Amino acid sequence: MGGDILDLYSDYLLVSTRKTAATGLPELAGGAISHTQITRFLSGEELNRKLLWLKAKKLVRRHENGEGCLIFDDTMVEKAYMDEEENSLLVL
Repeated sequence: MGGDILDLYSDYLLVSTRKTAATGLPELAGGAISHTQITRFLSGEELNRKLLWLKAKKLVRRHENGEGCLIFDDTMVEKAYMDEEENSLLVL
């Protein structure tokens, strides 16, 4: 179930247009997943570079060729009118 929760939660973070929280996905999923499941998942195994690569490897290899490159950029550009809290992806 861990992989399923990762897929669901990462999709939720990507498509959210407002602040996110561990309670947001259960609300959107109509109770199909619980806040407790999300909290346990997020407090469990550390999501690190190795796990990210294992998750993305199949997709990267499928599109890999000698003509381009894939760039991951997590840069956040602050705007003068934004509250620092608005820049966070996850608020627990």
